[in-house]
Amino acid sequence: LLRTARVCEDIILNSKNELVGHIKIASATTSGNYFIPNILAAFQKEHPKVKTMVTSKSRSYVIDELLQQNIDLGVIGREVVHKDLESFLIVEDNVVLIVPNGHAWTKREQVGHDELYYQPFIRRTQATSTNEVLYDTLRENGIDASKFNIVSQLEDAEAVLMAVENGIGITFISEMMASRSLALGKVKKVPLFGVNIKQPIYLVRHNGKLNTLATTRLWNFIYENRESLIYEMIFNLSQL
Repeated sequence: LLRTARVCEDIILNSKNELVGHIKIASATTSGNYFIPNILAAFQKEHPKVKTMVTSKSRSYVIDELLQQNIDLGVIGREVVHKDLESFLIVEDNVVLIVPNGHAWTKREQVGHDELYYQPFIRRTQATSTNEVLYDTLRENGIDASKFNIVSQLEDAEAVLMAVENGIGITFISEMMASRSLALGKVKKVPLFGVNIKQPIYLVRHNGKLNTLATTRLWNFIYENRESLIYEMIFNLSQL
C-alpha cells in the first residue's frame, strides 16, 4: 500500500512535465560504489529535482529489499535469476594485481602463480562479490589463496589500496577503483600469468508496475549511456 501511494504521489508530482522524485539505490559492489555517483551526477544535471540516496549493502540485503520494494534499484556483482526481478549488465570491471611503486615486479611483464605465495599480501576481509569472483578464479587456476603471506587484513577497499600505496604489500583490487592511483603512479598493475579476472556489475530492479517515473527514467538513462559514461569516467581519471 505504501508503495502504491508513493506511485500515485509520483504521478501527481510529475504531472507538470518536470521530472521530480526520490530514488533509493543499494550497491553490493566496490566498483558500483565508485562509479554510480558519476552516473547519478550526469543524470541529475538533466533532472535537478530528482533526489537520490545510495547505500552500501550486502548482495542478499539488496535482493531482499528489491523484492519487498523498499528500494528502487540495486547494483550487484553477480546476476540474479528471479521471476520478480530484472537486470542488465552495466560494465565488466577488471580485478587486477597491484604492487607499490618501486616494487621489484613493476618491471615485470607478468608473474607466475607460485610467486604470489612469497610476497606480503593485503587481504580485504569484507565479504563482497569482487572477493567471491577473485578467489573463485584463483582456485580455478590452481592458486591456493590460503598460502598467501597475509600481513594485513582490512575491511575497507580504500584502506587496502592505501596500504599498497604505502608499500605494506600487494593485493588484488578493482581496476576501476584503483584507476586514480594507477594514473598517479602510486601503484602498478602486474599481469598474473594466464589469469584474467572479470567482475560483472548488474543494475537490478523489481519488474512490477510500481516503479516511479524517476526510477524508470534513471534505469533507461543508465542502459542507454552506460558505455559512454564509464568510458568518460575512466578516461578522466587516466589523464591525472
